[in-house]
Amino acid sequence: MPAFMYVDSGADVTLIPKSFGELLGFQLESSKIQEIKGIGEGTVPVSQNIAWALIDTVPFLLGRLDILDKFDITFTEREVIFVERC
Repeated sequence: MPAFMYVDSGADVTLIPKSFGELLGFQLESSKIQEIKGIGEGTVPVSQNIAWALIDTVPFLLGRLDILDKFDITFTEREVIFVERC
């Protein structure tokens, strides 16, 4: 399922809104809910390893964990190019 995301080298984890996680079939496990800061105002409740926000008013963010640390990334005027590191 395609999603346009901000490539955020300052984000520790990838963040997706609640409704997108539901479309992917994510199910909530209350023991795994945490809160993260730095997204909008205050804190946002999430379920991790990918941060599945439990609200929809957050942007799609592609963070470092498991993604940005495995690819060399080139930004051009029209696209972002990911090349897997060897």
